[in-house]
Amino acid sequence: MNNTVKRSALLSSVITVALCLSLITGATFALFTDTTTVNIAVTAANVDVTAAIAEDSIQTLSIGDSSVRTDGSFENGGQAQIDGANLKLSLMTPGDIAKFTIEVTNSSNIKIKYKVCMVSNTV
Repeated sequence: MNNTVKRSALLSSVITVALCLSLITGATFALFTDTTTVNIAVTAANVDVTAAIAEDSIQTLSIGDSSVRTDGSFENGGQAQIDGANLKLSLMTPGDIAKFTIEVTNSSNIKIKYKVCMVSNTV
């Protein structure tokens, strides 16, 4: 019986060592042969925005005068004119009002946000 126990213990030890070696070999093989593929696609946006003052949209009004003028003139001799890409307001007096439309065209392939900034250059 003693001989059978020794054989059984030896056989279980050999099987345990074989299982451990196969586990280590399999894990090492998986570690060094693992590959990953990453596909990165970068797309660029096309930004094409134009803004212009509609020439026929200029309306002027003076407080003392109740009629709206479309020729760009004010009651006291002032003038609202389009000068290239700028709206030039000259000789305005208190109470003068100028209304105009800015047409913004977005031909881009993305949405845009914009704001309008009014700048006054006094001489």
